[in-house]
Amino acid sequence: MLGVHALIGLGEAVITMAALGLIERVRPEIANSDGNASGGRGWIVAGFLTASAVVFLAPYASTHPDGLNAVAGQLGFLGQGKAASFNIFSNYTLPFLGKTPLGTIIAGLVGIAVLAGFFFLASQKKDRK
Repeated sequence: MLGVHALIGLGEAVITMAALGLIERVRPEIANSDGNASGGRGWIVAGFLTASAVVFLAPYASTHPDGLNAVAGQLGFLGQGKAASFNIFSNYTLPFLGKTPLGTIIAGLVGIAVLAGFFFLASQKKDRK
């Protein structure tokens, strides 16, 4: 598994560096590390819309196992893991909708909304007088 994830990590590093390079070239003011970045709410909205668009593509994702499941199957320990103590959205869907594209999309949108709310609350500055 280490080899597969090391290659995935290298690919993600290249993609991240390319994205940061593009941002630095196109909008250097939002790449500042001085805490005074001026990205504004437009970037937050764009990120939210992009994440939402990806959720609509989720039902069409590959049915092949991911790297971890593939390696676990090859090495014979796929069924030996402990079950999670609880599942909120088992198999990325809502229980009452089953494994349908609509269930997957709604589960993804709920997940995005929960994370957006969490990050919004975490970003609020408290007055410390």
